Amino acid sequence: MFSVTFNYRESQYEALIRMVKQKEDRKEYRITIMNGELEVQLYGHHLLKEENGKLDLSTAGIPENIVELKTTIAKAVANDRRMAADVHG
Repeated sequence: MFSVTFNYRESQYEALIRMVKQKEDRKEYRITIMNGELEVQLYGHHLLKEENGKLDLSTAGIPENIVELKTTIAKAVANDRRMAADVHG
């Protein structure tokens, strides 16, 4: 588990990222935002999937504001030195 700091709509927040599954070239991470309001917004879309070193940000059927939030967090995760993944959308 590690934390990342991200900026969203002119404010700075922190999220905890925890790996919950790992198989060969696939990993799945759970996002927990350290802000109650944003955590509620992300509920149901709080997983990040990585395949072959790239974070998958499939956006089908996800509200635009949630896509923006999840993408912002994914970019912070990809920029974190502890993880070499790229963001793939």
